Amino acid sequence: MFRHAVFAIIAVSGLALHSFDCSAAKRVALVIGNSAYKHASPLENPKNDAVDIAATFKLLGVTVIEGFDLDKQAMDRKIREFSTALAGAEASIFFFAGHGLQVNGHNYLVPIDAELSTATALEFEMVRLDLVQRVMEAETKTSIIFLDACRNNPLARNLSRTMGTRSAAIGSGLAAAESGVGTLVSFSTQPGNVALDGSGRNSPYTAALVKRIRKPGEDLLSVLIAVRNDVIEATAEKQVPWENHAMRAKFYFNQTAPTQSPVELNSQSSGQPNAQSATAPRHSAPPIQPTVTVTSTDAIQHKPAPVKGAAACSNRGELQYCVSSVLPTGGVNSAHYGPRNLSDGDKDTAWVEGHSGDGVGEWVVISWQSERRLSGLRMVNGFAKTERLFELNSRIKKARLEFSSGPSLDVALRDVAAEQQLTIDPSVRTRWIRLQILEVTAGSKYTDTAISELVPILE
Repeated sequence: MFRHAVFAIIAVSGLALHSFDCSAAKRVALVIGNSAYKHASPLENPKNDAVDIAATFKLLGVTVIEGFDLDKQAMDRKIREFSTALAGAEASIFFFAGHGLQVNGHNYLVPIDAELSTATALEFEMVRLDLVQRVMEAETKTSIIFLDACRNNPLARNLSRTMGTRSAAIGSGLAAAESGVGTLVSFSTQPGNVALDGSGRNSPYTAALVKRIRKPGEDLLSVLIAVRNDVIEATAEKQVPWENHAMRAKFYFNQTAPTQSPVELNSQSSGQPNAQSATAPRHSAPPIQPTVTVTSTDAIQHKPAPVKGAAACSNRGELQYCVSSVLPTGGVNSAHYGPRNLSDGDKDTAWVEGHSGDGVGEWVVISWQSERRLSGLRMVNGFAKTERLFELNSRIKKARLEFSSGPSLDVALRDVAAEQQLTIDPSVRTRWIRLQILEVTAGSKYTDTAISELVPILE
């Protein structure tokens, strides 16, 4: 658990460190994302949505109970675990992404093994939302529910056939849930409507929620207004997030005042790491998300991409990946070590540098054709195919990030075989990003340093 952990970021050349304030009040969240449905078409994004929301909650000091691709028994166990963990909590939070449906005005969340082949299956195969809500309201003064569960649900057709003339009770999307005192229920779209799963990593609703909920000094209702506007714009007004609430006070996920960073470094900084990174258990997933505040000007003079002397380059869509070296090898493993593996979404492959030493000084440059706003990086450190491979090979401990527009920063990375996300806020106008290895965590057997995934987040 990464509650109150600090992710060290050392800033240079006009960059400043910005960290989130974690409230001392106990806040507990249950986060579930169901994608791998057995009796319906799988959904692409709910698991990603839950992973990213859980990481954001952890960053904000929330104790998180998480579950992905859960069947009915597993969902029931997680709800019981959640109920126990709420003892002494000030606020309870529930996030669900996946299939949901309404019958007779009641909302049901769909486990991955639900089939709904009989009329009675509704009560035995599904999870009623009001059950979770009652558990939350019984234990905490403030209860917050986020539902990204209005996706088009083919299982509703199964239930319609089995219910016969009673099938009219099955509604589209989810029903408007009543809120008890101190409770807020946020829907990814308006009652009775169907939400979009999204074409990127996240649904439109979750993408906006992850972006907005971390903003310092914004109360929850203000956050949800911003989320609604983001989703309306992203979906061309096809989807309008909705909420019902009876909140008694403003609620803040991040109550830190939106002021200038407490750490300011001048332009003469040597750039040598001078902050401490938090220690964290290896292979904990997902790690917390740091936020870096970057200054920029209206007039941008872009430097050319520093790819001279690259050992290999590979294109993926609009992106070009170039690396300073590649581990020389033959046989079936050679395909696993080139730059194309940095964006293939597969932790079984990796770029492995081929420097004769420990990898310090080696680099990756990711470039694109025209100026874009870069809002972050998604990265899987090390060779993350298996725990053993992760331990055997070296991993990046500290790296320097450079941009075509001039600024640079040094970052301390977590030694975990899970995705970690660097969020740059506000985004940087640039045509490329260069990651250079400054320091490594030595592998138990090999000195070669590896990265399994490195993907820019472009706006």
